[in-house]
Amino acid sequence: MGNVNLEIHNLQSKAIDEEELLNKILVDNDKKILSISEERDLYKSELQNIMREKNALDQLNTRILTHFPSIKSLKYGQSYSELNGIKDTNFVFVIRWNNDTLKNFQKSYVENFITKELNTFYSNENKVLIFNK
Repeated sequence: MGNVNLEIHNLQSKAIDEEELLNKILVDNDKKILSISEERDLYKSELQNIMREKNALDQLNTRILTHFPSIKSLKYGQSYSELNGIKDTNFVFVIRWNNDTLKNFQKSYVENFITKELNTFYSNENKVLIFNK
């Protein structure tokens, strides 16, 4: 079979429709843009929640220092624990007192004040841990 010219026809292949391909690419890009937009909105919402909480804790800090002038400085933070799949928030306060005598006298008042303030803001029973220096 020398000098034979073979011509192959593939009847299975379909002509590429450029417009259809372009529309598919555009739809895929629109989905990606929508997904990115939704993710951005989620992060924006989380940031707003963090800022709201930060402002509330800053205001609490000011109220504590106003009500208890014997406190020299106050630092606070949050710790998280998980038990049986439930995430629990613990608020941690470190208090430096001007005078040790006042510390012993006002410790329980400060703890009650902070607990009530946090329960007002969060409307649940968060644990409050207070460390005195």
